[in-house]
Amino acid sequence: MTDRRKSPFATGSRTYTHRFAKYVVDLLRAMTLKDVANHLGVSWDVIKEIHSVYLQCHYNPPSLKGVESIGIDEFAVKSLFIAIK
Repeated sequence: MTDRRKSPFATGSRTYTHRFAKYVVDLLRAMTLKDVANHLGVSWDVIKEIHSVYLQCHYNPPSLKGVESIGIDEFAVKSLFIAIK
């Protein structure tokens, strides 16, 4: 039986540390999920979970609860270039 104590370097019931998760995310910048899993000798599901948690934390849309209006500072329209021969 494994002794599971609360640890400052792992979250909840996860079986990996924060540093390992950061290493996985760094590897995913240059490798596929399958390649990272094979390189580290862990399940594809573990790598996918780490990637999903990272994406949710960093790329979820912000909450707009309570927002009544949004101001736009600048607005640009792409200009068209027409060549005349």
